[in-house]
Amino acid sequence: MTRHVLAWVVLLLLFPLVLEAAPPQPSMGGLIAVGAHSATATWTDPGGGATNYTLAADLNSEISASPSPLTFTSFTTATLTGLTPNTTTYFFVRSCDNGGSCSIYFLIGSSVTMAVTPGLSVLSIGATAVTLALLPADNPPGTVTHVEASTDGGTTFAEAAAGPSLTVSVGGLATGVRHVFRAWAENYAGTPTGFSNTVSATPHFSALDEARLFPFPFRPGAGHTALTMDQLPSQSTVEVRSLAGDLVQSLRADDAGRVQWDVRNSAGASVASGIYAVHIDGAGRRRVLTLVIQK
Repeated sequence: MTRHVLAWVVLLLLFPLVLEAAPPQPSMGGLIAVGAHSATATWTDPGGGATNYTLAADLNSEISASPSPLTFTSFTTATLTGLTPNTTTYFFVRSCDNGGSCSIYFLIGSSVTMAVTPGLSVLSIGATAVTLALLPADNPPGTVTHVEASTDGGTTFAEAAAGPSLTVSVGGLATGVRHVFRAWAENYAGTPTGFSNTVSATPHFSALDEARLFPFPFRPGAGHTALTMDQLPSQSTVEVRSLAGDLVQSLRADDAGRVQWDVRNSAGASVASGIYAVHIDGAGRRRVLTLVIQK
């Protein structure tokens, strides 16, 4: 037994175990470019046996045990993909050798990724307003989008609206004038994207813009027996609701766009005094008129 122990001691003295150290940590680097879904970083070769590198991203300034996304490279410049738009992101790099030993991660820097350029479409057109829908791609909620308008065919634009909403109503427009719209977004650092597609719309009057109801207010004590609504699109549907949203009566316009109502609810009872909302749906649009009944 002693002889075997002495033999091992001799072997260790003649051939000592060499514990290979990990290569040095990169100590210099920076971000070259940051987009919405990718970023390019560079760093210096630390020497000491480093042959390859891991570039990683994290949402925290202290890298997690399993950062994501990450990429592997043998160069000192690399592009990392799979990032989330408009998000503060931290970038790290570590060096490794051919044996798989790696240094600890070095923080290269941090940046807010770019927002994605939104898409734009027209939802509805009124007499003096246009409602637009913003298609946010994969921007996170709260991303601010700007809408610009032009009345000279898209040569010059002026800001018409801005905010995080995905539905934007641009009012105060000239009736009968063609307006061109475009949009752009900004990230939380205030860096703008490029411009979206352009859409155009010409504000105009429609049958619903001419809709009316009378007498107003409706006063049975003054001899009023029926309420008339006219200048509606043919076969429009009409719902009279309380301000709480309860349905009082459902009606339909005739082919001439006219409705007469005896001011009774669906149960046949006389409708009480108060303020009511008259919802009119016709020609692909909706308009809400106010009805006042005074007894």
